[in-house]
Amino acid sequence: MRTASRLCAATVGLALLASPAVANANPATAPTTGAGTCVVQSTQSEQQRLVALTDVGTLAGIEDARARVVEINELLAARGDNRGTFSLVYKEILDKTIPALTDGTFRDPRWARNLSVDFVTRYLENFHAHLTGGTPTPYWRSFFDLAADCDRSPARVVGEGISTHLVVDFPDSLIAVDTRTRHLRDYTVYGEALVEAAPGIVERMREYYGVDMQPFFQLWLVGEVFGETTATTGLFQSVRAVAWTNAVGLRLHERHARTKIDRTWRAAGVVLDGLEKTGKI
Repeated sequence: MRTASRLCAATVGLALLASPAVANANPATAPTTGAGTCVVQSTQSEQQRLVALTDVGTLAGIEDARARVVEINELLAARGDNRGTFSLVYKEILDKTIPALTDGTFRDPRWARNLSVDFVTRYLENFHAHLTGGTPTPYWRSFFDLAADCDRSPARVVGEGISTHLVVDFPDSLIAVDTRTRHLRDYTVYGEALVEAAPGIVERMREYYGVDMQPFFQLWLVGEVFGETTATTGLFQSVRAVAWTNAVGLRLHERHARTKIDRTWRAAGVVLDGLEKTGKI
């Protein structure tokens, strides 16, 4: 577990990003030239396969979810389809998460497994809706809109997916699996897999999409960056701290918590747009 002071500092960083002066702006508003799509034209059989892979009605656990994400990655990321940026990230995360579910890392492995399944389900459900003409959440729709615009950096696109999944989906997943105070230790440990996945994410994004994700993993730090580990921990643990707080808020005052979640997501989008406009991602 990381030190309390580091977690506190990172949380303050996210709070600053979510200040009213920033949060009222809309993310994903960098100027574009209206270039063609960056979504690969799949064959009918490939499209049907993607639909099947994202159908959570047949999902048989977290190992099955990983196999599906791997195949989605092969169909999209390996071909430069920007929708595959998030499947690429998720594969790296699941590669770190799944072993921890069976090696004694968690005091309540059943809770950790349920959380993992519910969490990935939210991504797959929204992707399925996108593929079948359904209605993804407004947050995931923003990701798919960005992915279809060749003027946007793949790093900006995947940043949208990561922000959406951690800021918006995570609190709902915590509620769905009946997370309680006794799970706080496991919740914190759960974040270590995300931290450990970061170097692989940076490497794979550079390999598949030719972009550098390193600045992204520093964007929620305040002040001087003291190294890759600190930066990565600052990003994930700050968001996770807010996700935990927002899950508590959803139980106490759902409308207020939803507003806070929305503002935080918008604030993150403004920062990501800034990094994109300055050529940092």
